[in-house]
Amino acid sequence: MSQPPKTRPPVKSGPPKNSSNYGRSSGGGYSAPPPRDYRNARPRSVPPPRDPFPYIMGGIIGALVVGLMLVIFLLISNNKNTTPQLAANPPASGASGSSTTPVAEATPPRMAIEDFKKLYDSANRPLIIDVRAQQSFDEGHIAGATSFPEADVDTRVAEIPKDKLVVAYCQ
Repeated sequence: MSQPPKTRPPVKSGPPKNSSNYGRSSGGGYSAPPPRDYRNARPRSVPPPRDPFPYIMGGIIGALVVGLMLVIFLLISNNKNTTPQLAANPPASGASGSSTTPVAEATPPRMAIEDFKKLYDSANRPLIIDVRAQQSFDEGHIAGATSFPEADVDTRVAEIPKDKLVVAYCQ
């Protein structure tokens, strides 16, 4: 009970239909490409439009970061500009040049001797305190100065008037 072999169609020899040898003819010359049927051709795929949301959010976040950096820069530069002005220009109207921070923590501004001489000779003479040790004060001091040893500053800071210019000196 054997079955007869199935017959297959004969195999054609030669280049496949979609071969890149369409430009060559057997005679050595060039021939035109095979005709193309455009009725059944598939349309090219068009990529979907990009979503603008990530770009918009990136722009908003970037603008916020730049704005925050600008605000921080202005605050820092404003603080730097106000401190030297207080040190270089003591208040002439009799307002206090001291702040609420203890004297030991703040860096005192420096004053040239010529500027001090002008203040000393004026009608609104500042309060002059000598922060040297008591023994050095007894050996000699500026006329009208008050002894205020540096070791006692923390305990006696309340004695300094808030409504008058104060000049402290040492050495």
